[in-house]
Amino acid sequence: MWKTIARVLAVCSLLLPAVAHADPIVWDFTVTHLLYDNLNDPTTFTYQSGTFSLVQGRSPDSVWIDGTPQFLMFEDMMYQNVPYTMTSTKNGVVLSQSAGVGTVTFWWDGISLPNGFHVYDADLSFDWHQLSPPEFEPGHYRSADSFAWYDVVGETPEPSTLAMLATGLVGTAGMLRRRWRS
Repeated sequence: MWKTIARVLAVCSLLLPAVAHADPIVWDFTVTHLLYDNLNDPTTFTYQSGTFSLVQGRSPDSVWIDGTPQFLMFEDMMYQNVPYTMTSTKNGVVLSQSAGVGTVTFWWDGISLPNGFHVYDADLSFDWHQLSPPEFEPGHYRSADSFAWYDVVGETPEPSTLAMLATGLVGTAGMLRRRWRS
């Protein structure tokens, strides 16, 4: 019995790192516009935000490159059927919120979402030389006018396998403790 338990724990400890890294990273993007009545009065600021997520390794649905030999450069990259949420807040109060599915476009100088949300003249969150698929980088990407920006955050996956292993180990430890006491 003890040998079997030791073998199961050894196999779990060897397989767990592979399972933990099997899930891809999910990248959360938040595009934000700042609207204001008075730039010197923060209580007049309205933040309009659009959020969506992309999975690391997902190839874009289309990529367009300017084919002019002297200007051979990346123009845009589109992801279609991306769920997104639009939110408008003022003084921490949610004024409106809506959700939909649409196309997210990365331009050579920024990013745009449906309903006119966009950040132009901002750095891209990936190297435009590697587009299939791009490797996103976390960060805060501000437009030249500084009233629009987007943030990229990578969610590191924590698979349920870790939780199952932890509860299994706790249960096994409890069972062994009872047997030793009796």
